[in-house]
Amino acid sequence: MEAIILSELTWLVNPPTPMTFVPYLLDIMPSTQALPLEAQRTFGLVHQVLRELSRYITELGVCLGSELSAYPPSQVAFVSILISMDLISVHALP
Repeated sequence: MEAIILSELTWLVNPPTPMTFVPYLLDIMPSTQALPLEAQRTFGLVHQVLRELSRYITELGVCLGSELSAYPPSQVAFVSILISMDLISVHALP
């Protein structure tokens, strides 16, 4: 029924993009209370850097075009977060 209503209204609905999933996946990270005191101080900064690096990597994925479209956006987002974690120093990650 939803599809019928949208087609009658001629609304175009886009599927979720990988960047839609990045914040949700980053929110799954452990809470700051579970981290040591030193890691709690840098958690906000590391979280922001991971978000920005993941956003940049997903935008680079657009350049791949058809090769990247074969994978679900949630997988692309997860891989971009993993790549971002590899780019950050091991000592910075909580």
